[in-house]
Amino acid sequence: MHPSIAIEALRERRTQQMRVDHLTKHYAHCPRALDDVSLTLMSGLTCVIGPPGAGKSTLLNVLGARERPDEGTVCFGEIDVLGSPALLRPIAAHVPRDTQVPLPMPVHVALEHFAALHAPSAPQIRSARVEAQLNRVGLWHARTLRVGELTPAMRWRMMLAIALLGSPRLLLLDAPCHELDDADFSSLLDLAEEAAEHRLVLLATSKPHLIRDRLVQIVLLHRGRVLRDGAADRVLDEFRGRVWEARVTPEAVPYMTHRHRVLSTQPVGGAVTIVVFADEQPGAGFVAIEPDLTHVYHHDLAASR
Repeated sequence: MHPSIAIEALRERRTQQMRVDHLTKHYAHCPRALDDVSLTLMSGLTCVIGPPGAGKSTLLNVLGARERPDEGTVCFGEIDVLGSPALLRPIAAHVPRDTQVPLPMPVHVALEHFAALHAPSAPQIRSARVEAQLNRVGLWHARTLRVGELTPAMRWRMMLAIALLGSPRLLLLDAPCHELDDADFSSLLDLAEEAAEHRLVLLATSKPHLIRDRLVQIVLLHRGRVLRDGAADRVLDEFRGRVWEARVTPEAVPYMTHRHRVLSTQPVGGAVTIVVFADEQPGAGFVAIEPDLTHVYHHDLAASR
């Protein structure tokens, strides 16, 4: 790569870096929605993982200047997000878990409306942009349907298409995991990965078993605190050779739970397939298996109790 091109790429990467320092957010019903959260997020796809109530949506709302924290700072490139939220809003987009478009409105009309808001232009140009985005998210065939007729996955695709109309540098995606089956979520993850090629994308989810190593970074939240933050491949490297699986009798499960950190159990016939975390082989019959982010997720949640 030519030196000037490399310098320009580095400069662009820095403009899409987000620095989060000591964020704290309290609600009357949740005193630790965010608890001293500090992160450095780089361009690409980052997945914020955690169980319901972990603080994922609150974190995305604060990073997108939709809510103010009680304490802390957020910078996106040179922008002080909390001090100058008006500077962030034109270059950021947020896809919430719930649809915020009138249900009787046809899909293509909704996109044309938002396209006009983002960049007023001739109708032909606007229609071409809308067509391109509908094709990008796989909704061209559903363009004449009303929003209320879409499935949850299709509505989320529509909201993503609307968000991308503004070519945001920061994209915040709050996935409605309870409404999506695994196949739907996997396809939406593909779209998020594609969108992250030239921007910083944060995807909040409670489905770690589907993301694996497809990310630049993972952030594991629980009760408002960061339990783990790092590159997905490096996180998995830490667990290689330390995740073990065996088939045991149901009577052996309490003993294994007492002796080791159990990551999962699955009844199979009259036996139980058990997965444990251990630095060494935990017993006869156990074999090392390839770790995934589900193992990391359950390990860290158990360790935080």
